[in-house]
Amino acid sequence: MKAEIPDRLVVFTFDDGTRSNGEFVAPLLERYGFGATFYITEGLGFEDKDHYLTWEEIRGLHERGFEIGNHTRSHRDVSTLAPDQLKADVEHVDRRCAAFGIARPQTFCYPGYHTAAEAVTVLAEHGFAWARCGCEPTPADGGYTVIALRDLSRYVSVADAPADPYAAQRRRQGTGYGPGVSSGR
Repeated sequence: MKAEIPDRLVVFTFDDGTRSNGEFVAPLLERYGFGATFYITEGLGFEDKDHYLTWEEIRGLHERGFEIGNHTRSHRDVSTLAPDQLKADVEHVDRRCAAFGIARPQTFCYPGYHTAAEAVTVLAEHGFAWARCGCEPTPADGGYTVIALRDLSRYVSVADAPADPYAAQRRRQGTGYGPGVSSGR
């Protein structure tokens, strides 16, 4: 499945769940009619509520129509994690979202933008539609920094990656969700 990216598309993403995301960024985006994805982690001092959002505030962003993305529990470099560690980190954020009535994250952002072939496989098996790697855009890739997992092989070696990285997600959800299928935003 291939999705065309519209000309002049702008994607707003904000990492780490900082307090400024809820107090300044979200209202400004709403004022101008923009959506965004807020990637949430419980690493980086998440317990400091002077600087990071609470899960109730994160739920509020979700209820206001913003996408909540997965940025791992620990915010560790995924290239240093064993596959089972990364899977546990990702599943933790999914469980926290579920506990607060937030839809299961459909997209992922690599902490520190570090990638690894094993991580690509774990994320594809988990069912993420997109993973933001924050790689340097080049003229050859159109300057995109948000790419489909199936296209990540241009940036890292993806030995033994699943033939269809969306198959596991479609089986779990019984849907045709993936690139090219509108989410309504």
